[in-house]
Amino acid sequence: MSAKKLDLKAMSNDDLLELEKKGKSNINVLTVAILGMSLVAVLNAISGGQIIFTLLPIIFLPILLKSRTNSKTIQEEIKSRSF
Repeated sequence: MSAKKLDLKAMSNDDLLELEKKGKSNINVLTVAILGMSLVAVLNAISGGQIIFTLLPIIFLPILLKSRTNSKTIQEEIKSRSF
């Protein structure tokens, strides 16, 4: 994580803002994907379908959590630069 902070400190303000926008976009896409797959899983469980569809949304949770952690790190760097 300290290596990530060093890379963020070396970035320009514009690059940092662009990275924040991409991170927010990725988080939104992952959240919608997880919600959609969860809906499919619930409907599939109701109809007595296969278990793979029930467990599929769980695969994306670690990716979402890592994206949110990276996003918080970027936001902390932006706040430390006071812009």
